[in-house]
Amino acid sequence: MENIKPKINWRIPLYGAIGFIIGEIIVDLISLFLEISRITVNTIELSMKYIITSVITSAIKGFIGSTALGLALKDKKKILYLALAGAIGFAIGAIFYITIIKLISNTNAFLAIVLGSSIAGAIGSTALGLALKDKKKILYLALAGAIGFAIAGIIRCTIGMGVIGLIVRNAIVGILLGLALAYMIINEKN
Repeated sequence: MENIKPKINWRIPLYGAIGFIIGEIIVDLISLFLEISRITVNTIELSMKYIITSVITSAIKGFIGSTALGLALKDKKKILYLALAGAIGFAIGAIFYITIIKLISNTNAFLAIVLGSSIAGAIGSTALGLALKDKKKILYLALAGAIGFAIAGIIRCTIGMGVIGLIVRNAIVGILLGLALAYMIINEKN
């Protein structure tokens, strides 16, 4: 008898990409409405208004992106758990991101953004794994989040904050988190 390998559920990374892109669009619209400028590599100014808005918008983006991952799983409980974990985890990640920016941006803005993004991504993604109550998912999602957000930080510093940069960055994050989750689901079935 032939050993049939389960196929990856591509809906999960697709929903992840779409969810994080939509989350970014909403966050950027909020930032525009509130007249909050985003941090760039050349100018780093951390006002209290920026810090509070960053935490709130990171929670919103985490909520939307994580909800999309949950929708792809077609499980009402997991949708709720992932949405809440995403909001809380990515808000906490934003605090770490801002702290790193504040500590090392004067010496190396590129490193501050990439390292801060990676740590924030790992923290937010760890929260997703915790919501799914699985040690392996915690590890895989944290790693995927750290890598995805580090790549997003590099893209932010090289391509910039334009529309293409925003779409590519968030698509990569959503796809990597979705792939990690889809991979873990395949392993559950074996």
